[in-house]
Parts: sequence; C-alpha cells; structure tokens
Amino acid sequence: MYFAIRPPAPTRCPFPNVTLLIALVLGFGWICESTPALRAADHVVISEKGDRLTLDSGAIALELELSSNGAVLLQSLRRVPAGHEWAMPGTAAGVNLRSDLLALTGFSAAGGFQQVGHTQRRVPREGTELSIVLEHRATRLRATLLLTTHLNSPVIDLSLRLHNFGEMPLRSLARFDPLSIALPMRTRPYNAYWVTRNSYALHEVEVRDKLTVDGGNWNGPSAAGWLALQDPASEEFLIAGIEWERHWAFDLRPEDTGRAWRLSAGLRRAATQDLAAGASLESPHVFLGLAHGDLDDAANVTHDYLLANVLPPLPAGFPFVCYDIWSTEQENVERRILDEAHFAAERLGVEVFYHDAAWYRDSDITNKERWGVGLGSYTEDRRKFPNGLRHLSDAVHGLGMKFGLWVCPEMVDVTVMEREGIPNEWMTKAHDQFNIQKIGGWNPMQMLCTGNSAVEQHLQKQLLRLTEEYKLDWLKWDASGLPGLDIVCDRTDHGHQAGNGSQAAVNGKYRILDALHQKHPALILEQCSYGTRLDYGMGRHGARANWLSDSTAPSSHVRDNVMAAAYVLPSACNVTWVMRDAEVSKPQTPAFLDTIIRSRMMGGFGFGTLHGSLTECVSLYPPNVAAAAIRGVKDYKTFRHLLAQNAYHLTPWGKTNRWQGMQFAARNHREAVAFFFRNGATETERTFKLRGLEARTDYEIMRLNSRSKEFARGDRLMQEGQAVTLAGDPEESEILWLKAKDSPR
Repeated sequence: MYFAIRPPAPTRCPFPNVTLLIALVLGFGWICESTPALRAADHVVISEKGDRLTLDSGAIALELELSSNGAVLLQSLRRVPAGHEWAMPGTAAGVNLRSDLLALTGFSAAGGFQQVGHTQRRVPREGTELSIVLEHRATRLRATLLLTTHLNSPVIDLSLRLHNFGEMPLRSLARFDPLSIALPMRTRPYNAYWVTRNSYALHEVEVRDKLTVDGGNWNGPSAAGWLALQDPASEEFLIAGIEWERHWAFDLRPEDTGRAWRLSAGLRRAATQDLAAGASLESPHVFLGLAHGDLDDAANVTHDYLLANVLPPLPAGFPFVCYDIWSTEQENVERRILDEAHFAAERLGVEVFYHDAAWYRDSDITNKERWGVGLGSYTEDRRKFPNGLRHLSDAVHGLGMKFGLWVCPEMVDVTVMEREGIPNEWMTKAHDQFNIQKIGGWNPMQMLCTGNSAVEQHLQKQLLRLTEEYKLDWLKWDASGLPGLDIVCDRTDHGHQAGNGSQAAVNGKYRILDALHQKHPALILEQCSYGTRLDYGMGRHGARANWLSDSTAPSSHVRDNVMAAAYVLPSACNVTWVMRDAEVSKPQTPAFLDTIIRSRMMGGFGFGTLHGSLTECVSLYPPNVAAAAIRGVKDYKTFRHLLAQNAYHLTPWGKTNRWQGMQFAARNHREAVAFFFRNGATETERTFKLRGLEARTDYEIMRLNSRSKEFARGDRLMQEGQAVTLAGDPEESEILWLKAKDSPR
C-alpha cells in the first residue's frame, strides 16, 4: 500500500494528540512546519516543508527541492549527525536520460518534465521507499525515481522506472541512469578507488579530469561495481555500487565551469531500445552511501549494507569448507569420487562436496579437460555414474556433507542440440551470424540467449529439476566462454530489440536466479566465470558465493586476489581453492605448507581438482601437505564467522616482497583474527597496529604457530601495535586469534 505525503499545515498540527500518535505509528512521514521532524522509533523519516523533501534514515539525510517548474534539485546529502556536506546545492538531480527527443542530465527546469506527485511506503528490513513521479509534457514519458533506505543505514538505493503513456514510441532510448548528482569541487582533488575483476587490483587516482570506471563486457570484465570517492581534507567517503553484470559505467565529469562534479551511474552499452507506447522499463539498482574514516571503513559500510539489504541471509556456519571435484579422464569414476567423498568428510572436515563440469551425458572421457563437450544436456552421464547422480548425492548427504553441482547454462555443444530439443532460434546472433566458439579439439559451442522467454523457461525448468531431483544444496552458475569474446545478441525475433540484447539477457538470467532462490531459499548459488565475478546483481537475486578466479596459484597471487576483492564483497563470500599446483607438488618447509593453506583461508575456502583429473585429489597429496590441510581446516572453523564482519587491510595492497597483513574483527569488537605473511620480505619482524577492538578490554591472543597465549589491552594493540616475528622461512605466516578475556574460546 502507498501512503501519500500530505502537505504541511501553515502554523500548527491539526491533529488531536491521539490522531497524531496513530499517524506516527503508521509511518505517514507527516511533519508540521513549525516543529522539528518527529521520528518514530522504528522507521525512516520522510518530511516535507514547502517544496523541500527530506529523507532521513538516522544515518544519512538527503534533501531534495521539488520545484513547480519540474526541476528536482539536490540541496543536501550528508551523514547524520556529522553533517559533512556532499551536495552541490541547487543542482539538478535524479536521473540522466538520452533518446532521440530527450537529453537530460538530472531533472532541470528546462527538461520538459512536470511533477506528478510523490508517495512513500514501508518495505521489508525496516526500509522505506520514496517514489517521486514526473512526466515529460511533450512525449508523456513518465519517470519514477525510487529511493529506498533502511533504518540507521547510511546507504540509499536508487532505481528508475520509465513508462511511455504517449501514443508514439520513444526512439533510441540509450541512457536511463538512476543516479545523477552534482558534488562540490574541493580545495584538494577527490581520491577515487575501485577494484578490477579481470586481473584483481585496487586502483587509486586523484580526480583532476573526467573519470570513467567501466564494468566491461560479457566474459571480458573490467571493474567491479563499486566506487569510493574520498574527500581527503575530511576523511569522508562517498560510496556507490551498481547491481548489474556488464556494460555499465560510473562517470565523474566536471560541470558548471569546473565548480562541480557530476556523478552518474548506469548502463552504457547494449541497452539501446525504442520504448513503445504503453511499454515500461526498469533500470539496474544503484546504491549511494556515506562513510567516515579510511577506505576500509568505506568498504565495511558497503559490506554491512549488502549483508543487511541485498545479499540473501548467510546460513549458520557459512562460509563452508568446500571440495570441488570433476573428471574428464575415463568412464566409471563413480567409485573413485565416492572414495574421495569419504576422505573429504572423515579426514579433511569438508562440509560441501560438489561436482564440477563433465557430469552430463556424452561428456569428455579423453582426459583433455574438455568441459564443453556435452554441454546443453541436463541428463547425467551414466558411463561415469552407473548409479546416477542421485546416488552420489545421497551418499554425500549420508556422510554429513552438502551436495552441489556445476552448470554452465548459457553455453551449448552444437552436437547435442538436436537430441536435447534446443533450436537455433534460441541462439545468440551478431550481425546475422551465430556466435560460435571454436576451441581446438572441442565441439563448437553456441550461446543461448537468456533474453528470449523460451530460453528462460527452458533453463528455469531444467535447473529447478536438477535442484529437486539431485537434492542440491549448492549450485555453481558458470557463464564461461572464451575470455574477451563479447557476445551480444542483436536478433529482433527473440523478444528483445537489436540494441538491447545484453540488457535483456541479464534480466532473464536474474529472473531464473529469482525462481531458484524463491523456491529453494537455502540453496547456495555461486557466481562463477569472468563477467559474473563480484556482481552485486547476482547477489540481489540469490547468489551468496563468488568464485574469484581459476588463477588460483601461486599463494602470493591468491592473497592479492582475496585482499583486493575484500573491498567489494564480504570476504566470506569470496571463494578460493587449494589445488595441486607446483607449490603443493614439490617439497616445502612445514612453515610454507601452512602458508599455502592459510593464503586461501581469508575468505570462502576449499579444495579443487581444477583440471578435471582425479590425480589432483587431496587424498593423493604428499602426506605432509594433507596434514597441513587438515590442520588448516580445523583452525579455519574456529574463526570463519569473522570473515563476514569488519575487514581491515593492515598493509597496502599489492606490494611484492613486502609483508602482508589482513584482519577481520567482530562488529561487537569482542573478537578478531589477523593473518600475517612475510611474503618474501627480508625483514623478519614487524609491528602491526590492530583495528576494530575495544580500547579498555583485555584480549587473550593465541598465536596459531605455537599455540601460545598472551594478553594485551585493546588500546595498546591499536595504538602501539602487536609485534609479529617470522624468522624461519621467507614465506612463513602467522595467524593471531584474539578474544575478549571474559569470552569463552
């Protein structure tokens, strides 16, 4: 139900006291002109005074001016109660629109829009949605800007709905950004931070000219959908995130002769379309938040918002210890995989055992790692599994583990299309040619267009059937294809238009994920492949886990990946493996063996047979490596709950042959775990100032290398620091586990 916001009385409240109380309880957001805002204890306050509209969550306040000439002007954007101002007052805000008849950068007085009204409603998770509706006089295009925030959250979610109430189509609609605001030019330039996801890295620049942070293409990603802007003079941060897989961008451009910066976010490619009369369109969600402190504080605000309002709830015990196994080497591998399941459960302590590629009919048995052979079939390969996957699932569950399966829904082996009833009419085309991937020695593969409703229904049916038939607890969605191949469908017979095939495909994919999550809310959905990594959009539609990279070695590289990704998503959601690489296979010191395992323990953690060979199984590791893995799993389970809480980088990201330090601290400040890696440095001792502790609390500190204990007060650990000595091996590591002295260990 929607509640209209009533205009204020000129002098005093017209309600009797009882009526006023009822209005506050119901959350009408009504306010009298002569009194300060009256905040109910359990909801966001939206107040109106003249043409000013203020949205106040208790942690962030946004003030807009809704002018009679159709302008939407940003007057204030600040943290509550700090008051640091991020708005360039009096500047057009709202959205950016581009079509053959419209060129709008914010709702300005000259934009041709007029106010229709604004309403508010309560939404789940103690949230309030403010809806501002404007209509373009000439075209009758109605734009609804939706702003949602949650009680005591410093973040606002923005999205845009467009509806063509006119009698003619709106041609060549190419931009519909839900975020467009102006920020003041500062004495010192803003610092901008973002993370790339093709090759994980933290980037930092001083913004002196226009800046574009681009999300990249399908299977050719660039940046993750997170941007942090710092006002260096005040240690204040503005954070923005976009919940979409690809073809988006953040733009920061100077305007008003250099007195302001325009921050915009939205789709930039493969989303051009005609909006027919009577048709509607929705933008991706974009969130905007404020934080104080350093970059880690800004990232932690992001993580708190994601966990509370975007990602599905994390189950108890998450992140789970996983084991990913698969085989392309022979027939009848069922017995060997079941033996490894016993080892995983009984020796390693694994909690999720899942089968990766090559489980489907006619999959590869030539030991050539050809995971694409047989794709498109959702029938198990009985040559490999004589008793079927349900038998494997039941056996895994009987060992006390969860069972999962890998799928690559978009890609299809052309040799199975006829048998599986997959027509060419479902396949993507570009410039009237089928998009075909050819890899030497593989069958050609084509790509299904998830922007086609028949494809969407087919994949939804198959994935729901797999989940139910094989009793899946975990589903790994891999959107793999050749890296850098940007597949965009420009067919006009698919239910989408030639110019918006990518947008339609992402929406179709998200709807499939919604169907899975709604019917099986406990199912862990994992995002995999290039373009989907670190995608907030998949998170909104049910994904809890994120596979970082197939480049999961050496250990130093994995640490760089994990530490960079920790800015974007809670580390508990970012998965890496121990696999049988060169480090694992050759003799190592005991100290370095611990480092190999620990390098994967700063996030979702597990083991994998990366190349589809059962010779990679953990049970075949050298005994001392397997012992280090068993020891690491036991330690990991004691502190993994902290990996979804506050994260702090104790050393700069990406420094070669320098110590690395990463800490995770409980939000209640009662517990923390800190990882330290010498990382080839010549110095054998360093002192690190810890973070996120209570100053006056005594902490018991356990060093996991020696299992020795000591005590220190929080203020000493944060101000003077904690010394760490790693003198035995240039690749040695240490983990410190801290608990408040009066807390049980």
